[in-house]
Amino acid sequence: NGQKIPIIIYYYPVDCHIQENSCQMIKFCDIPVAYNQYGIQESLKTLPELKDKIQEIYHGTDAHIYRPLPKAHVAELKKKYLYERADRFILLNVNRNSDRKQLTHTIWCFSKFKKLVPNSLLMLHTVPIDQSFGTKAIDLFVAIKDAGLNLHDVLIPKNYSLTCGYPTHIMNELYNVADVFITNHLGEGHGLSQTEAMAAGTPVVIPDNTN
Repeated sequence: NGQKIPIIIYYYPVDCHIQENSCQMIKFCDIPVAYNQYGIQESLKTLPELKDKIQEIYHGTDAHIYRPLPKAHVAELKKKYLYERADRFILLNVNRNSDRKQLTHTIWCFSKFKKLVPNSLLMLHTVPIDQSFGTKAIDLFVAIKDAGLNLHDVLIPKNYSLTCGYPTHIMNELYNVADVFITNHLGEGHGLSQTEAMAAGTPVVIPDNTN
């Protein structure tokens, strides 16, 4: 019909080896773009013909959005978000509630930590009942109860879902409110929440695995 077909640019994450049967879009697009050198190398192992056209654009964290806030402001934010729990030592985990992110293990670790630091609180920025495997979903409420904790020990966001997230300025406030950012993921291509926490000046505790 005379219409010009647009150039298709496909930006994709790679956290592991690429399977041949999952490469259709990478093959179809005009310009495939991975987000790090690891992604490029894994792509070329499966699709060596991409060598002359695959591009790279790093994931990144905007330091104008994620940044340290003044201590006085952080103290006010703790009162705003935590009320009577504003004096707690805050551990924060920002991840999707999936098997790879191991939030149930974070809860278990926190139950041990709380015995050492009773005046502590775990903030889980996630959906408490999420990704299904077969017929069973990961229910963090069950994990919290099994760990001997309750919702006074573990804070889960209200009015939050996978399709209704929080604005970036609020996320920066949450990173600033936390004393420590913690994650128990089994592996990452690039853990954005980790570098966001770092940019906000919050210490991070992360596994010694792929990232």
